[in-house]
Amino acid sequence: ALVFLGAGISTMGPKSALISAATGLSLLVLGLSAILSWPFSTDGKLVSDHMRLWSKLVLSIMGVKCEAEGLDRLKQDQHYVFACNHESLTDTALVYSMLPKRHLICVGKKELSYVPIFGWLMFLGGHIIIDRSNHDKAMKTMGKAEKRLRDFP
Repeated sequence: ALVFLGAGISTMGPKSALISAATGLSLLVLGLSAILSWPFSTDGKLVSDHMRLWSKLVLSIMGVKCEAEGLDRLKQDQHYVFACNHESLTDTALVYSMLPKRHLICVGKKELSYVPIFGWLMFLGGHIIIDRSNHDKAMKTMGKAEKRLRDFP
């Protein structure tokens, strides 16, 4: 279980504007670095490494302190599924930053793939993109995702 410790971030005021600017700038720098590194690791592992670094940086900028319990029970040779409930905008960053170094594949809505840099990283990282506006297509993608999880190296 991931345990979230830390104060929430106000969505108004100069501090949140500074946090947003720092988060955006760090995504720009690390995102472009990840995109440029992709030809050297087309399996998406370097993209995961960059996203892990970005997640730790963003959580630090936001002043979020967290700890994870039960990581000692994760076996390096097994695959796991972690689900975020999105109670916070930091859920995905927490998963990336707290889990031991592994290649992570996320499931995201199609609309996220249109966000510059972020969407490109989703594609290059091998993340699964769901078109929720088309039920049949979404179910087909989920079937492919299930197969991919079973075959994941």
